[in-house]
Amino acid sequence: KGEGALVVYIGANYGALLIGLALRFTAARFIAVEAEPVVYRYLVWNVRENGLADRISLRNLAIVGEQGPAAVRMCVHYARSSRTAICGSGSDSDHVEQEA
Repeated sequence: KGEGALVVYIGANYGALLIGLALRFTAARFIAVEAEPVVYRYLVWNVRENGLADRISLRNLAIVGEQGPAAVRMCVHYARSSRTAICGSGSDSDHVEQEA
């Protein structure tokens, strides 16, 4: 029933599934990871809004396949609800370089 469980959720996005799991398994603690900075801000808001900040620890970072620092290039398209997508050259996007 999740008693004493620690769940690591990689790619938490806006937190819909994460919040559902936390509400269902009330004794479990969670670490949620989301790499995309804009989506991460929504994740933080959703966790706080649902009163789960005491059980869900949030991290704005990327998980990579090798040990040590790595550069992660993401493209944020503001015209597309700030979702990460393949980078283009349009004026509606920002390139985000982030240490992982």
